Amino acid sequence: MQNKILNLTGIMLVVAVAAAITSGCATTAASNPTVEPPPKQQPVEKSVIEMTHEADASWQDGKLDRAIYLYLLVLEKSPKDETAFAKIGAIEEGRGNLERARKAFEMAHAIQPEEPRIAERLGRLYLRNGNSDAAAEMFAHVLSTNSGRARSLDGMGEVLRIRKNYAESIEYFDRALVAEDADLAEVLTHRGYSKMLAGSLNSAMSDLRVALRAKSIPDGWLHLAELQTRQGDNASALKSLLNIMDVPHAYNQIGTVLLNMRNYREAIECFSQAITANPTWYQEAH
Repeated sequence: MQNKILNLTGIMLVVAVAAAITSGCATTAASNPTVEPPPKQQPVEKSVIEMTHEADASWQDGKLDRAIYLYLLVLEKSPKDETAFAKIGAIEEGRGNLERARKAFEMAHAIQPEEPRIAERLGRLYLRNGNSDAAAEMFAHVLSTNSGRARSLDGMGEVLRIRKNYAESIEYFDRALVAEDADLAEVLTHRGYSKMLAGSLNSAMSDLRVALRAKSIPDGWLHLAELQTRQGDNASALKSLLNIMDVPHAYNQIGTVLLNMRNYREAIECFSQAITANPTWYQEAH
């Protein structure tokens, strides 16, 4: 019995001490409050729209790798975003990565086959890759629903020129020129080249001159120089080419046109001038 009383007393003492300690701690805490660190906040997940704006800004600032990375993050959240694929394609095309650009635009076209701008960009890439049949399919697809699209009309004109159907290609360029969204300088450049290949040299000269007054397009200078070479005016051809290349390349270009014309004597002279202009590295003329 005595042992039980001692045990009970011990327990009561422990409880009393604990209560005193707790009371003391509470008093101390009240008089010396501690500042608890704020809980860590989870990072706010960005929306697709926010990431797209950030990617667009990076593209505009010339941070192309970051822009592509951000567009890929957009596609992780929104795999059916054809615009993100198209923007990646546009960046890669601008960097000269035509194969990557083609694949990106093909993905965009598969998602949204009725978007004419994507189909036209893809058609242009097919043209640059030498796949005129695939390009024709793209342009024809657009024209089947909108017969007045200048870029598709212009694209079909180029396809037909590649196929050496010059008369019909010129008809498509004529239609493109009266379309509302026509890039007149580009279409005139393309039509002028078709006219030159068809043998209408004076009319071709007129188109190319008007186009170059509106916009300095490299292909315009190339076609004008070829036309001037065909007319026997090599001096003017050289002057035209110097707008877009150096002297050895220009002489080599004129020599190549003369070679295709089977004017071998003058071609040899131009190739020799190309070598003279830069004999240390210009091997193509040799």
